[in-house]
Amino acid sequence: MSDPCDRDLKIGLILPTWTGSLDGRTPRWTDIVGLARLAEDVGFDSLWLPDMLRYRFGEGIDPLACWETWSLVAGLATSTHRLEIGTLVLVGAYRSPALLAEMAETVDEISGGRLILGIGAGVNQDEHEAYGFSWDHRYDRLEETLTIIHGLFRDGHVDFEGRYVSARDCELGLRGPRSPGPPILLGGKGPRIQRLAARFAGLWNVGFFGDPSDLDTVAGLRCEVDDACAEVGRAASSLERTAALMVHLGGPPAMVGPYDWSAGALRGSVAELASSLRAFAAVGISHLQVGLVPSTRASIESFARVLELLDRDAGTGMPQPSS
Repeated sequence: MSDPCDRDLKIGLILPTWTGSLDGRTPRWTDIVGLARLAEDVGFDSLWLPDMLRYRFGEGIDPLACWETWSLVAGLATSTHRLEIGTLVLVGAYRSPALLAEMAETVDEISGGRLILGIGAGVNQDEHEAYGFSWDHRYDRLEETLTIIHGLFRDGHVDFEGRYVSARDCELGLRGPRSPGPPILLGGKGPRIQRLAARFAGLWNVGFFGDPSDLDTVAGLRCEVDDACAEVGRAASSLERTAALMVHLGGPPAMVGPYDWSAGALRGSVAELASSLRAFAAVGISHLQVGLVPSTRASIESFARVLELLDRDAGTGMPQPSS
């Protein structure tokens, strides 16, 4: 078992929760919790779940379905003991912001302070419309949602009437183990999202990267977020930077519907993968969310060797010889 206590780069596992995502088959709860417990055993730092209700790749293609994220988060809070549990990311329009703040405090209590509340504006218009959620002005809606959640976490009370959402004389009557509530992670790129992250978030997620040549892009986006923090008078170092990526551990392309999940993924030996992950730390990323391809117990056990190498090399900045 890898011991992540002294790791200078946190590594999280993106759990498969959608159609065909468990090496071609759809995971059941017993599969998901089994993978989560194995990830805890081998030394991952965190678990991450996407927030999809359905995802359609194009006309005439059956959409992917996904188990409801918040229910899974609550279940994992009782089924694991050490791992942080994050959403990558909840769609802001899908849940009442004041109720979501209550839910987050409750799950943070259940988990003993391990929740990371990742939230964003959403990317799938078809999904919004199918479930009756508004797609228009989604960044304005997200800003109002964050205003309510952040205010409730910080002060325990908010009185806000927005154009799209409201919370009038609303209080968080019961608080979880952390003040001021669980950290908020804001996912996305662009000046609007960066400014919202600087105002409301404890973590920012740059999105999915796999090709090491993208690291210059990651570094540039980090600098843009630094500037956004300066605009609001916030120390840039107080906003943790995270990124997500896929790691292909061998075998044929991993097809889920028409999409190849292994496309653009990191590949290589154990030492090469560890070196590639450390390169993200060199450009200011402190927490990586990793999707393993194929998504199986065997992949988690194989990736454990990368975690062990990261731990062995913690603090030295030097990769080990090729495995």
